[in-house]
Amino acid sequence: MIPPARRRALTEAVFVEALTTAGMTAGVKRPATFPNSPEFLVLFLNGGDHQNLVTETSTVEVEAWARTKTAALQLMHKATNTLEAASFTRGLREVQEERPPVALDTGVDGWFRYTTGVTAQQRTR
Repeated sequence: MIPPARRRALTEAVFVEALTTAGMTAGVKRPATFPNSPEFLVLFLNGGDHQNLVTETSTVEVEAWARTKTAALQLMHKATNTLEAASFTRGLREVQEERPPVALDTGVDGWFRYTTGVTAQQRTR
């Protein structure tokens, strides 16, 4: 049996794999070439909880970075659609966006960022 913290970290890795397989640049930190990189996604585990004896949820924060607000929002929608389509694959059960995307300051001129939380249910046994 995989410990809960390890299983949740695997969810983050599965999300990154699903997004990169779909042709997006995704990882757990900004690319090494930033700020001279194209648009990208940053993911990080933001928690989780047991729903019952055999199911738990993991929450992964997804940030979409791009050179324009429109491009960042489009990338966010593409990412969440890709992750929701991963429901019932790769060991995941239902995957869904928790809330609408929110714009955040990047602190870097010429870059825009949107963030949202995505939850995934997994069987624990």
